[in-house]
Amino acid sequence: MQMLADGLFLDCLDHPRLIAAAFDNRVIDLWAEQDSGERLGAVHLARVTGRFAQHNRLTGQLSSGASVSWPIKGKAKIAEGQLVPVTLIAAARQDKPLQAVGGIELAGRLSVLRWQGEKQGQVYLSRKAGKLRSHDDQITKLTQLCQHTGVLEAGFDVVIRRSAFALGQQLDEAVLALIRDEVTGLLAGWSEQADKPGELSGQAQARLIYPGPLLHRRLKFLYPELPLRQLGENDWQIVHAAYDAAVQPRYESRQGAVFWIEQTRAAVMVDIDSAASKLAPDRLCQLILPELFTQISLRRLSGKILVDLPYIAKNKRSAVLAEIDQLARFDPRYPECFGFTRSGLLELSVRHGRPVLDKDHALQAVIEQAARSGE
Repeated sequence: MQMLADGLFLDCLDHPRLIAAAFDNRVIDLWAEQDSGERLGAVHLARVTGRFAQHNRLTGQLSSGASVSWPIKGKAKIAEGQLVPVTLIAAARQDKPLQAVGGIELAGRLSVLRWQGEKQGQVYLSRKAGKLRSHDDQITKLTQLCQHTGVLEAGFDVVIRRSAFALGQQLDEAVLALIRDEVTGLLAGWSEQADKPGELSGQAQARLIYPGPLLHRRLKFLYPELPLRQLGENDWQIVHAAYDAAVQPRYESRQGAVFWIEQTRAAVMVDIDSAASKLAPDRLCQLILPELFTQISLRRLSGKILVDLPYIAKNKRSAVLAEIDQLARFDPRYPECFGFTRSGLLELSVRHGRPVLDKDHALQAVIEQAARSGE
């Protein structure tokens, strides 16, 4: 059986078009370079085309003509025709346009930089991280760290995401070093590529302000623990096989359990059939959880996800939920787990981002081209 080392596998080290993330001999994520104008993380000056107070949202148009929608922040009075900066956070899906947030945000795995303009930036902890007993000490330490990077003087607030915190623990030195490197990298990419962000007032046309980080830089932010590697011929065969399996509704785990994955408008339904496995249900559940989260990550399943797991006794569910929390932390999207429903379904929620794998036409084109060149 061919093995795949842990790492970020690039098809070309200088100008990669395809990057595969691998961990524990599993392909966990696939990325393809895309048009910079609609790359997630890109910052645009968009023209407002509509305001929907009942939904607390604005719609707008980018310089490319693409439609975009974002929530209204605070009590800002924004009128139709006005030009405002927005940051793209999710691809268009179904009948919904591109999704964005108002303002300029540079997002990494552990932190988010929010531009405040001329004001000195500050450091905050994400509300989802919860109230920590050492909150003030953490803020002081993080502020000192961020001051050394120059990000606060550049006018950015720094929000530390909940994924930076191990369950109930403080930030250790290793995580602080990762935060420092991430903040420095995000700021460097902005400084190198942003197009006159200080000249947003008085603009007459919608335009691209910042195309977002380059593909290999983005992946190093998301998977800092994985080394960069060249994608070899044997590696490519494993990656291609993982892609082919992940665009099918049926997936068979190493333990013989069969996943049936169905995407609907309301939710993603995952039914796990354990009939072909010889393991007891609770043991099988323990073993298939990593593969379940690999498929959620690789397929880019998002929104509400309901999973019919093999039977788990109620007195063992707390241990399963603890394992799920640890697995969720390795996904840069950090799926939220709401526990088990009354009928025993595991309920997850993942924020929308890139297109689901079988709808990502840019990645499909890169995969097909690589397959043809290898024939």
